[in-house]
Amino acid sequence: MDALPQPAVKFIPKYVTLWSRVFLGLAPGGTIPTEVITDAFWANLLSLDVDYAYLYSILNNLSRDECVGRGKAVLHLILEKCLTCARTMEFDDPRKIHALETFSATARCILAKNLGGWEVMTVFAGDVGQSDKFFMGLISAISDCICDGAAATELKHSALQLALVLVSGLAQLSPGAYFLRTDLFPAIVDVILGTDTQKYTFEAITLLALLANFHKSDAAHQNPYIAQIKQTQSCELLQAIAWAANFAVGTVVKQYQELSDDTPPCPKITLGSIVTMFKPDRVFTDPPKGLFAKQPIEAAAVLLPVFEFLDNNKSFADVLVKPFTQEDDSQEHVLVLSLVTASSYILTHATSSASPRAVAYAHLSLNILLRLVQNPKISSAFCQPRSRPIRLCRQRIPLLPIVTGPRPPMCAVLDSCVLWLRHNLHKKLEVNCYTVCIRICHQMISFLQKHGIRLEYHWIELWRAILGLLEFLTKKIGELQSAAGIRLLINETLSLLDLSITTSQAFLPSAKVLHEFVYELTRSSSILKSQDSLLKKPELAGGARERGSTISGHTTSESLTVLVNVVEFYETKIGHTRSANQALRTVAQEIDKDGLQGVEEGRDLEIRSAPVNEVAGLLRYVYADSMSLMP
Repeated sequence: MDALPQPAVKFIPKYVTLWSRVFLGLAPGGTIPTEVITDAFWANLLSLDVDYAYLYSILNNLSRDECVGRGKAVLHLILEKCLTCARTMEFDDPRKIHALETFSATARCILAKNLGGWEVMTVFAGDVGQSDKFFMGLISAISDCICDGAAATELKHSALQLALVLVSGLAQLSPGAYFLRTDLFPAIVDVILGTDTQKYTFEAITLLALLANFHKSDAAHQNPYIAQIKQTQSCELLQAIAWAANFAVGTVVKQYQELSDDTPPCPKITLGSIVTMFKPDRVFTDPPKGLFAKQPIEAAAVLLPVFEFLDNNKSFADVLVKPFTQEDDSQEHVLVLSLVTASSYILTHATSSASPRAVAYAHLSLNILLRLVQNPKISSAFCQPRSRPIRLCRQRIPLLPIVTGPRPPMCAVLDSCVLWLRHNLHKKLEVNCYTVCIRICHQMISFLQKHGIRLEYHWIELWRAILGLLEFLTKKIGELQSAAGIRLLINETLSLLDLSITTSQAFLPSAKVLHEFVYELTRSSSILKSQDSLLKKPELAGGARERGSTISGHTTSESLTVLVNVVEFYETKIGHTRSANQALRTVAQEIDKDGLQGVEEGRDLEIRSAPVNEVAGLLRYVYADSMSLMP
């Protein structure tokens, strides 16, 4: 007689078996088995490789109430045992790294439940009264693992990732202050400069930037990380940061390009280039809505440390500008140019999918560009032609003009501003971003005219984009979701046009370009003249900061008077013309004969220090992006 088939024996991994004992305390009415409390149990459990998928399958299903209720004792036990093991085990003991990894996974799940600061301290430390001891011991363990030369590379990396999980998960909650009481800056520097850990520089500098932004607005003078960033002068450290940031920024750009091929057409026409030109994925229409909804990728978080170093460390700008002093055309990918390229993509698509995250990164990108052009050394370097072109986004129509031959990087920065001005005009207008964009243009033109640099650039694209903004505001003011900040934006836009026309002969490259500028202003005469009545609308009644202030030394009424005087003079001259070409020729003849009319010489057009544009709104997205990159 044949034997009956035996039922298959289901194999349960030892890891799952042991953790199942721990999780008995999570069940309603469940208790933690006595054996689970013993050190021997955890020594056995932590000797096993961490199964993240299993841990997350249990911990992610806990509700917020369960974390602070019946599950609190279990969660505290896990964290306490892991911390004890992480602090006491030898560096070569696998249980040490497993303890860090388990702590990180557990903390990540807990911090995702949107707990308050006191609740976090209660769950982690078991009691608020034990919070100091617990968190200071935790941060000390992280620092020891990173800084000790006896620690393996993997252990250092796990400790770094744990710190990033904690800082990202705690965000601005009060327990984050413990990281201000123990200076992790030396540990972060060790990661960046260590031959075995420099590949983790992206995570290290992201951690540093987040630490520097903890309660930045009200505790900047107490934040040791801001002070350390300001005081750092190590060229080796700053170059390592720039190298890692450049790699991450390049990854961000590559992802945009993989979604939509926007390779500029080759100036040499060949059979291959003709075939490529008519490929279906070439840009003849705007890309499908939502194609770039998840852009930029998480690596864009690196823009935050770049901004912090640009904003706080004078030596960092020297590191960025150094490649421009070296006659080496092979240096195509240097950070300062990669930032311009990445900005062009981020700014082009920022509002295409109504993503607050994309807008936040656009705001940060604009502030980075502003910091770049505010630095005299970088601005000077930006005015030097480079033979290698700077790749810019060509994924939305109208496209930027195709340029061949060497041109200064400042042209690419202006192009990035044009892309923002063109492609983000919506009823939910990102006023702060537009204001920063106008300030970038103001700063660049101020630098050019002050130093008498005549920049070869397709200026007409910039003038049309700026005037297009004023036209949009004039026609859509009643439809905008909010009028907050609009007055200041109009003020600064008029100030920019005033500066540009008044000093035009100091920075425009030719009489022809000046003729085109005056014609574009005159063509927009009705828009410019309507700004006075627009600024008097009740919905634009801003505070004192908005009403008459600009970033230059003159008032809005002065700027508007100059612009109206110019356009009225040339309006009378072209009133009889019958075509645009004829009108442009008339403007050219008048300027060539009598010079530019309507401007006032000798006025104070010096740029003033504009208010600092905080990037605090971005932090929530950098926290989330950093967390998503963790195991």
